[in-house]
Amino acid sequence: MSTIPHLSPYKLQWLNKEGEFLEDKHVLVPFFIGKYNENILCDIVPMKIWHFLLGIPWQLDKADIHDVISNTYSVKNGDHEYKLKPLWP
Repeated sequence: MSTIPHLSPYKLQWLNKEGEFLEDKHVLVPFFIGKYNENILCDIVPMKIWHFLLGIPWQLDKADIHDVISNTYSVKNGDHEYKLKPLWP
């Protein structure tokens, strides 16, 4: 995957003990769960393990509905509505 320059670079310093980090790149990541799929523009940060965090910007863009009791998200993509559920071990 190739990176895309971040239009509004910002600094982070809580990620690690090395100090401040300049967030200046994005990457377009294909994301799919079952039949639900889309490409999400993600910030790139150095980490020792992989995480894909769907945070507030994604939730606001999708106008999702979070059911706190069942821990599910209802999301519309095109003409379809999907319910994202947690995977249990």
